[in-house]
Amino acid sequence: MRLLISALATVLCFLSTLHVASAQETTATPGDEVYETIYLKSGTKIVGRVVQWDPDPESIFIFETTDGRQFRVYSKTVRRVRSNNSLALQKHYRFKEQGIYQRTTLGVSAGPEVGQTLTHSIGYRWNRKLGVGVGAGYANYRNGQGQRLIPVFAEIHGFLQEKNVSPYYSFRAGYAWADGREDYGWSDQSRGGAFVKPELGYRLGASDAVNFMIGVGVKLQKANFVKEDDVKIWYDEDYTVKRYELSLALVF
Repeated sequence: MRLLISALATVLCFLSTLHVASAQETTATPGDEVYETIYLKSGTKIVGRVVQWDPDPESIFIFETTDGRQFRVYSKTVRRVRSNNSLALQKHYRFKEQGIYQRTTLGVSAGPEVGQTLTHSIGYRWNRKLGVGVGAGYANYRNGQGQRLIPVFAEIHGFLQEKNVSPYYSFRAGYAWADGREDYGWSDQSRGGAFVKPELGYRLGASDAVNFMIGVGVKLQKANFVKEDDVKIWYDEDYTVKRYELSLALVF
């Protein structure tokens, strides 16, 4: 249990680091994949592409930055130019902001006991900040106890920035049917209940195909599991699940 809480804390620190990185992100322009860094004698450093450069000190040096702006300076003001063939530049932003989407999510929950969830949803993204869908899956909040749940839900989600690494929000609400395993003694009189799950995290990547998401949410779920013998019901457990859940997802 302590290890899982420690892992969640590590993920939160990681997400905070991503937030700082995304705030500093620069998107490269389409075209050539070869870029240079120009160092001016004034101490200024710019990343982009050389358009025109004549070694004559009195000639004009033309440089285009990654956002398409051009600078013209005298060649004598340039201290040096370095090729960035090995520099890892940001990939182009191609995220599909509108249209049908699918999302497959693996969740690992922490609380009094450890459990897992696996869900798949499909829906329509109206724009970058608003997508609406429905989904279903499998949930087990207590490993080794045979207390399975089958959730069906509606969801909304959105991505807050037009960047390769973007924070996102997600909210799910629905109903989960209880499906206790008979070999553990659970009766078919067991029943599920409503659940909600708010979540915050980051999308890593802006491909027009598949992107990875990582987030942390809170799951609230009602359920009732019943055990019985041939004579009478001898165990009736009615509980509310309260879990922090680490989510790893693929969205496409």
